[in-house]
Amino acid sequence: MAKKTVLAESKPNMNTVTEMVEITYDLFDLPTAQHKAGLAGLVLQIQSMNDRRLPKDSIPEVVGEVGTTTVTFRFTEKSVNGLMDDFYDARLVKVEVKSKWPGEPPLEEKLIDEKDDDTGQVKKVKRFVYEVVQPRGHFLEQHLSDGDGLWLKLWRDMLWNVPRSKPTTRGPYNSRADSKPCSESAATWKDLVAFDTARRKGLFKTDSISSALLLGAQALNAESVSFEGRVEQTLLLHFWPLTVLIFVPQVIENDGGNDFVGYSLAIPEVSDLDNFCRDYSSLLGRLPKEPRGYRPLGAVIDLPEQSALEFLQHLGGLADFQAKQGASRKVAASVSSIEYLHLVKLGNNVKSQSAGRIAPSRELMSRYFDIMRRGMYRNPLFRSGLLRSLLDSVREPTPWYASFSDLFQTRPWPLFVCCDKTPRNLPWFANDAAAQFDSIADDFKQSLEAFQSQQRTSLENRLMTDDAVTPNDDKPKPQLETLIYGLVRTYVNRKTEDRSKLKWDDIAKRPRLKDDKTGRERLDIPKDYSDAREKVVSDVFLAMRSRREQDFVDYFTATICSVGQYLPPDDFPTVALALIREPETVKTITLLALSANS
Repeated sequence: MAKKTVLAESKPNMNTVTEMVEITYDLFDLPTAQHKAGLAGLVLQIQSMNDRRLPKDSIPEVVGEVGTTTVTFRFTEKSVNGLMDDFYDARLVKVEVKSKWPGEPPLEEKLIDEKDDDTGQVKKVKRFVYEVVQPRGHFLEQHLSDGDGLWLKLWRDMLWNVPRSKPTTRGPYNSRADSKPCSESAATWKDLVAFDTARRKGLFKTDSISSALLLGAQALNAESVSFEGRVEQTLLLHFWPLTVLIFVPQVIENDGGNDFVGYSLAIPEVSDLDNFCRDYSSLLGRLPKEPRGYRPLGAVIDLPEQSALEFLQHLGGLADFQAKQGASRKVAASVSSIEYLHLVKLGNNVKSQSAGRIAPSRELMSRYFDIMRRGMYRNPLFRSGLLRSLLDSVREPTPWYASFSDLFQTRPWPLFVCCDKTPRNLPWFANDAAAQFDSIADDFKQSLEAFQSQQRTSLENRLMTDDAVTPNDDKPKPQLETLIYGLVRTYVNRKTEDRSKLKWDDIAKRPRLKDDKTGRERLDIPKDYSDAREKVVSDVFLAMRSRREQDFVDYFTATICSVGQYLPPDDFPTVALALIREPETVKTITLLALSANS
């Protein structure tokens, strides 16, 4: 909502031609995160035009300094035309596609050499050449880490598949590609003049909002109520695409293949306009450049909600970088939250698959960083399970393994248990599960060593002062996951040895084999032992997955406890009570432990 601005003390002449419109925007007056992101986008667009030394009279003026929540602009008809022409600037480029577009003849047809990935043979294939309109995105090209690369391609693809998915909405870009003035310019200036006229009368000027500007907007809703907004605020909606980060959620198929499904847009709810605009350009310049096919690797995510977490992590990374440079500002404080929208184009319509918002939290981002540390968890299904549990913990305390129950029930078991049917094009789930259990065990070991060291120091101090020694009952206890993992490991090892007639200790002493491709050494494990282990784990995994409540408890005790197990007296009640009170929790942990031991 714009502040009222008096342009003259005397009563204005309503018949005079408006040559300049001054508007003050306040973040707290704007109704949505898209409007706030658009305000930041407008500031950055004007800064970019100034940096590129465009004619001064074609650039709207920022009056004074950009404040924490407010900024004032002066618009003229010429500067509005220059603003829209530069923002919607586009060009014609030629693209090659595999099949003809319906109802549109290609510019040319050509034959190219293409190598078959499976056979390695090169064959001639036909390609069809078309000319398409491509948005320029001057601000993004100026600041993105790879310039006119994959990040900018992703932004262009998002525009053409989400807000501008219908060809009729691409008019402003088509005009600029034909070297004509932007078709939005005249209408925008007319709206600003109408706003100024209404303001002088103490009124607001409203008009309908297009879905090309506000995601999810409709001309009329189900109750036939028109979707309208204040025209000076609608101006901001042109510029939100400059300040969103775009991600592509990947879906893992049961055969291990993956596909990108739609776009997840991370929209910042800006709370400190000055700092956000000052730092956002640097954030773009620090985005990772590594490719993942035709997408940036840094844009590929496992869950739509992850887009908001990634935006916050980039802000946090920039803050850490600035702290090392001696800066004191906290970049993450420039946003109050990040909204995410997962949008998919289905036919001629764009559908919203999910939406939400995530507020920055030190604990949340610390745990997210631990999950996403490069190289620790490589299986996307395992990462997504950890992330779902992390996001659930924002509402209420949730253990890391909570979300895996649904995953185990809906996916084929070879995705979790290492076997001949496990997809080789996907990092193994079992390896990540084992890494998680090992990490928990290491944390417990470190806390136990710290406790024992503290006890020794305390005892020495008390002996030196002849004080009575008071025992400390705060000794760390192993978590339920660690106890169950140990029980499952003992069961699998002993049953495998009984079935294969081979001892693991004997196998571990064998000379190691060297991989011809990687040069790495690996243990020479006999096939009989591997087959026996696969059979032991898969049988128990499938049997437990189908059981619930008491049926599971009976099966657990009849199998896992059928071999000699040892639990310290202090730990036995932990497992026993969990089986009685939380059998489904024990079931989920046991399935994870079976995967880790496969």
